[in-house]
Parts: sequence; C-alpha cells; structure tokens
Amino acid sequence: MLQPPRSPDGYHVFVSHVWKNAQDQAGTLKSALRALIPSIRVFLDVDDLDDVAKLEAHVKNSDVVLIIVTEDYLSSYN
Repeated sequence: MLQPPRSPDGYHVFVSHVWKNAQDQAGTLKSALRALIPSIRVFLDVDDLDDVAKLEAHVKNSDVVLIIVTEDYLSSYN
C-alpha cells in the first residue's frame, strides 16, 4: 500500500514541464501513474494549480519532482 505524501497537503509526484511542448505528455504521464497506482497523488498544474503564488509550496510539499526535460524547459525562466 502506498503511504500518504510526507506533507499532509502534498503530493507523491510533482510533474514539471513546459506548456509549449510537453503538456500532453505530462497529462499522459499523470494518467499512467494513476492507472498503475490508483491512490497516488500527482500534481499537474492544469489540474491542481489554483494560485501561481503557491507553485513553490507545491514543489516543496511533493515527495518527488519529475521533470520532462525539453530544450524549452532548460531555457525557461521558471
């Protein structure tokens, strides 16, 4: 059985990506993780971000940050 995230408000996995060219892949990845582990909490901005000011807190409160690295991701300010 999967343990809860270490933070009560946290996620097991935070998926980080650039919208321009990895948004579909991020959604597919979240769906695949949830199909394999139904109780997993996966953060994906389009589903879970209600305030951009909370983004850093979501990262800090996640057990794992999974980055979809693209050229645009590496040159992104964020």
